[in-house]
Amino acid sequence: MHHRQPSDIFGPQRSAHPRIPPRSPRIPPCWLMTDARLGGALPAIVAAMPARSAIVVRPYALAPAGRVLLIRRITRVARARRHQLIMAGPGSSAGCDGRHGMMARDLRCAGGLLSVAVHTVREARMARRIGADAALISPVFATRSHADARPIGVRGFAMLAAHAWPTQAIALGGMTAQRLRRLRYHGAAGWAAIGAWQHPAHARRNHGSD
Repeated sequence: MHHRQPSDIFGPQRSAHPRIPPRSPRIPPCWLMTDARLGGALPAIVAAMPARSAIVVRPYALAPAGRVLLIRRITRVARARRHQLIMAGPGSSAGCDGRHGMMARDLRCAGGLLSVAVHTVREARMARRIGADAALISPVFATRSHADARPIGVRGFAMLAAHAWPTQAIALGGMTAQRLRRLRYHGAAGWAAIGAWQHPAHARRNHGSD
C-alpha cells in the first residue's frame, strides 16, 4: 500500500541531498538581520562582522526613535567594511546594494542582489521563479525571534533549498557558523542571524542565539 508523505509545509518528497551549485561569489556567506533587540549596538556589530557580509536593513524592525540616524550610522560602517547593504521594505533604494522581500523585486537596485524570505515550498518556488539571488530559509533551528514557530530542521532546509534552486540558500533561525558546516552538504550557501552577532566570537560555537 502506498503511504503519502505529509506535504503541508514541505510539499512533495524530494531528495535530501539535491545537486546544489557552488556558492556564488556574489552571495555573502554571513548575513545580519537588523532588529530592535540589538539597539544602539548595531553599528559596532556591523563593524565586527567579517568583511563583505550582508546587512539586511529592516527599518520596520527598528525602534522608531532615532531610526533614521541609526540607519545612517549602519550604512557608514557597512561601506567601510565593504559589506553588501540590503534594504528591506518599500523604502528608497538609493545607495543600497540590493533589496529584500518578495515585493522588492519591483524596486530592485540595478545590478544589485535580491533576497527573499522562504518558509514554505510555495515561497521557495516563487524565489526561483522571480530570479532571486538568495533565499533566506527559516526557521531551521529553534529561535528566540519566533519562539512559537516549529523548526524545519536539516531535512526541511534541504528540501526547501532544492525547491528554490538555483537561488542560493541562506540558513536562518538559531544559526551559528558551526551549524552552517552541517548544512553545507544540504545546499547552504551561508547563514543569517540576529542575536548570534551580538557576540561575533560566540557565533562560531554550536549554539543557537537567534
